[in-house]
Amino acid sequence: MMSSPSNAPSVPVTQDPGVAGELSTGARLFNAVLVVCSLTLGLVLLVLPWSANWDRNFLALHWTAMQRWVLSPFARGGVSGLGLVQLWLGSGQIEIFRR
Repeated sequence: MMSSPSNAPSVPVTQDPGVAGELSTGARLFNAVLVVCSLTLGLVLLVLPWSANWDRNFLALHWTAMQRWVLSPFARGGVSGLGLVQLWLGSGQIEIFRR
């Protein structure tokens, strides 16, 4: 005859730290570098299109056909929008890094 589950002895379950979601030192370092790179790239993409350096870039100086498009506010806004997305992704990576 089989015993019922209520009669079964309760055994505390211990989890191995490596299995329970703890990150190794290498993974934590990689995540930290990833967060720093994401936030830096986002900030550069957000600010660069509106700086004087954007007016002196390679496309604007050497290809006159591209100059009008590269210097347009729509292109600058698009690149800044990508910077905002990158900052958002970097901040989401911070939340993952904290766990």
